[in-house]
Amino acid sequence: TVTFENEQTPGASYTVNVRDVLSSAGQAMDPAVVDVTFNAFVLTPGFLNLSIWDNIPTVNVSALTSDARYPNSPDARYVMASFDTRTVLPTDSRENFGGRVDGFFIPPTSGNWILYLRSDDASELWMDLQDGAGLTKIQEEIGCCGAFSKLPTAPLALTGGTAYRVVALYKEAGGGDFLQVAAKPESDPTPADTLRPISGTSVATFVNGAGVSITASTQPQ
Repeated sequence: TVTFENEQTPGASYTVNVRDVLSSAGQAMDPAVVDVTFNAFVLTPGFLNLSIWDNIPTVNVSALTSDARYPNSPDARYVMASFDTRTVLPTDSRENFGGRVDGFFIPPTSGNWILYLRSDDASELWMDLQDGAGLTKIQEEIGCCGAFSKLPTAPLALTGGTAYRVVALYKEAGGGDFLQVAAKPESDPTPADTLRPISGTSVATFVNGAGVSITASTQPQ
């Protein structure tokens, strides 16, 4: 595992120089010198990451976060186009697992925003409210399946167009399973229970943009 002291420039090329590494048995790395070049990821609107860890019983989120495989070794990874796990896991066939949604929320306007959490089973919603300050738990579901109106966050003062990191954890034992997050300005009179999960226009994640290209074989109509 390599940890960088300073923030990387999105899209920039970096080289990690590895020298004279020994195994736990004292054997020298072969080859002795390795240079690994990579591109820093680029913040890309429209997507969130979903990771799944299987074979974890109970409904407690702590069972996920205390598992030895968490957070670096999930059993499955998906990309969601909205803040709704149903978009990639539409059935309830998976049992005894934990999930983590990771990405950024980008409010379209400045002001006080309220986020709404609902899940089956338990869940937690975390956000970095000040860039780089660290994640703070802003809401949690300790039971199951409530409406959006049941679990609003406190009003959050957010700046329009700014990417705020969000992490949502949820834990499924048996039966139905989903995690959804909605959002609206505090001044918006729309009833919470009529809201839809946050769409792709207001979320983003970091992706490796190196070598990505798209060719349109037919012009869109």
